[in-house]
Amino acid sequence: MSAQSSGVCDVCGAGLSAPSGHLLVTREVVREPKYWEHYYRKHEAEFALLGVRSYEAFKNNPDLREMCAKTLAGQSTPWMVCESCVDMFGVDRQATRRYAEEWWQSGGTFAPPGVGRAPLSAVNMDEAPPTSPRPPPGKEGFLDRLMRPQRVKRMWEQAKKIGTDAQTTQAICSELLGMVDESSKEPDLGRVFIVRGNSYLGQDRYEEALADYSRAADIFLRRKDLSGILDCERRMRFLHISRIPKGASPGSEKAERLQHVHFASALMRIEWTYSSATQLEDLLSHLGDPDPDVRAFACHRLGDAPLIAPEGKKWLVDYYRKCLLAEDDRAALVGRRVGDFLFMGPDDVYPGDIVWMKLGRDVANSFVNCTCAHCGYPNRGIPVPLAGVTTPYFSRKDRHGEYSVLVLCVRCSREFFIAWDTDPRH
Repeated sequence: MSAQSSGVCDVCGAGLSAPSGHLLVTREVVREPKYWEHYYRKHEAEFALLGVRSYEAFKNNPDLREMCAKTLAGQSTPWMVCESCVDMFGVDRQATRRYAEEWWQSGGTFAPPGVGRAPLSAVNMDEAPPTSPRPPPGKEGFLDRLMRPQRVKRMWEQAKKIGTDAQTTQAICSELLGMVDESSKEPDLGRVFIVRGNSYLGQDRYEEALADYSRAADIFLRRKDLSGILDCERRMRFLHISRIPKGASPGSEKAERLQHVHFASALMRIEWTYSSATQLEDLLSHLGDPDPDVRAFACHRLGDAPLIAPEGKKWLVDYYRKCLLAEDDRAALVGRRVGDFLFMGPDDVYPGDIVWMKLGRDVANSFVNCTCAHCGYPNRGIPVPLAGVTTPYFSRKDRHGEYSVLVLCVRCSREFFIAWDTDPRH
């Protein structure tokens, strides 16, 4: 869809203008039988030429059904939907409305949590999707309102209780999300999303877990709650550390390289003191791997590594300086870990003179924040040339402009680039 001030609904084609509409992800669209009925009616004349003259015939034609499912489930970008069409979908309309506003404001670069292609298993043309575990809203009486705080407290204690099964946790958290808002302190809305995300992660439901961690991070970002942001990002890294190895074929060369990264980082956790920089360099060497998954895995492992030895920080800065001299993409990936020492907030920018005071003159860089070109998440502590903080820069999916810096997004684990039309090194 066009990233201008006007566009069309991706379902019916009606005109839209900023900031109207709702922003959905592919999984939310293809799981709805009502959408597939609309899709059939929209293309009814074309299907009739193939001898398919009813929606039932369309569903019972395996080749046509599979072709359409693959095409629509394969859409990796968000769906902009008008007020009329959003009634087809069982989504949180307040959230999708807010995502649409952020999409318009970002010029079409923002992507909501869970964006990307949907698995074919998510396609549902035959029956209504499972009902939400949240009970339908009813009329709340005076006694219900009076007892609500105690009920919420009991539910929250049960959700956090060790040993509660994942399905029960998810049902409780889903109900709590309908009872509390961002002003709530006990439970904190962001923490409810985190607890539910943890339950999804325990079932290897990575997309749902990442979506909940992302929603929690968005809440903490709006509050400027740095400790909450750091907690969410730590959980996102752990999610990708758990997910990436499972995507490699057992016994493959890629699986072996991922295992090598795992052993290198695990050794750093076991050894509470380092006799040399060998363990750290072994991990960092994988940041130059040709496979983006291996690079991402090593980068997430580096972000999770406890640099507890007195020499740890010095070794990391020394390796960073070597990468800078070689003008290697590894410099940017290592520099993110160096940037962690600055304890950057979501809006913090560190020009070179402040960096020198905090990290020493060995780190001749500025550090900035930039949103991911894929998912729109604001990544912190990105190392750039000294003048990069004052020269206009942009977020891009590919290399662009006179100069660019590689960045790995902590949320979606994809690589993007900060780019300058004017080289900030001169």
